[in-house]
Amino acid sequence: MAVSRRRWWWLAGPCPGRVGLERVHHPAAMNRRPSDGSHPFLAPLLVTLLAAGCARETGTPSRPTFPSPPPTTSVRSDHSDPPDAPRFRFDCATIDGRSLPPLTSLDEVWAAPDYLQIESCAVLLLGADPGLLPTEEAAVEVAAPETSDPLVVVEDLLSTCTRLPPEGGPHTLPSPTLRAALIICPDAPHADLMRDELASRGEKES
Repeated sequence: MAVSRRRWWWLAGPCPGRVGLERVHHPAAMNRRPSDGSHPFLAPLLVTLLAAGCARETGTPSRPTFPSPPPTTSVRSDHSDPPDAPRFRFDCATIDGRSLPPLTSLDEVWAAPDYLQIESCAVLLLGADPGLLPTEEAAVEVAAPETSDPLVVVEDLLSTCTRLPPEGGPHTLPSPTLRAALIICPDAPHADLMRDELASRGEKES
């Protein structure tokens, strides 16, 4: 069935790249049948079908949404070294020959139940040499400024800080050792005994 060219043209339709029908006619044409045999209601029907198909083609499909994954939390490794790892080990022996469990600080030595029975403590460095602390460097300058092994000097001074010799006490220690020990452990239980010894020699604490 033909479409009257007097009222209908193929024009650019609502879809990009598609051809549609646009109706251009006088309103009176709706009330009569054209002489060329075309039907006045056919073209509007075609326009409606074309518009429906265009809407299906140009419509933007909805995309499925998914929940966001939970944020990740970094976990510290259980094998990392704690920042306050002990630097030295104290192996102490009592007057009656017993060995105490290894200790890792002067505070642990001084708080040991058998502290008063301790005769001496050997001090050993744990791990690689981390270098000296500023306080230890100052103590080495007082005790042995020309030493070639300052770490050994520090270990000896820490041993002095644990306990004075049971026989003779501070009287058996040289003045530089007493002054250097007081730099490292000014709050040791026997610190006042070392100060009194220095005072008796006419020397002052560094």
